[in-house]
Amino acid sequence: MKNISDAATFRSFGAKARDCIRGMVARPILDSFWSAVESCESKIANIGERLACGRHAVERQHGLSNLEVPLSKLCGGESFHRFVAGMILDADRFVWELGAFSAQENKLAIETIELAYTYANREC
Repeated sequence: MKNISDAATFRSFGAKARDCIRGMVARPILDSFWSAVESCESKIANIGERLACGRHAVERQHGLSNLEVPLSKLCGGESFHRFVAGMILDADRFVWELGAFSAQENKLAIETIELAYTYANREC
């Protein structure tokens, strides 16, 4: 788990992200989300937990009440380890039953990843 090492940089993220998406998203939820994240600031030092705290606040504002288990907790248990071991040991059958993606689906997935990478690495 990663804690916030530079509080000022973390706090400035909302404004920087808003500047980056200006003109691309008509009504971004970023403002209400980042406000909620900032309200969690004094309570939580971990980045993932703070973002989750903000997301939970926005979900409650919209009437949602989700049960959530952190993946670190879920993936750390013996049951999950057995599940993964079973998939690995029987990988050929697992892939066969799921079916392979079509060439078009693979191409779309690659293009989506490349687009996300391009936007993530651009200067705003």
